[in-house]
Amino acid sequence: MLRRKTINPYVILSFMSNTITKSQTLQTVPVVDIIRYLGTWYEIASYPQRFQKGCDCTTAEYTLSRAGYIIVENRCLVKGKLIYIKGKAFVEKNSGNAKLRIQFIWPFKGKYWIIDLAYDYS
Repeated sequence: MLRRKTINPYVILSFMSNTITKSQTLQTVPVVDIIRYLGTWYEIASYPQRFQKGCDCTTAEYTLSRAGYIIVENRCLVKGKLIYIKGKAFVEKNSGNAKLRIQFIWPFKGKYWIIDLAYDYS
């Protein structure tokens, strides 16, 4: 007689709830002066992202649009060829300007949180 192995769904939910409650909430910096944040930023380290595969010399340039959102221009070199994408970033209300919603392809927006920043914005 064959017996099928099944997993009790309550055990899975219990495991998931224990895992979820043990994770920490990511904290952003308290306040960001957007005007000081504008300009060109150079990537010195990152977690690997699928869309940045093979990228070297990665930069992000932030400028303020007349409409009040932030223009985001990301560039990198892949095998010597310049890769470029332009998007928009919108500040989330009541976030101290530390949480943005970034959009490279309409209508999709992703989270962009500033979790660390040198006092002089360097």
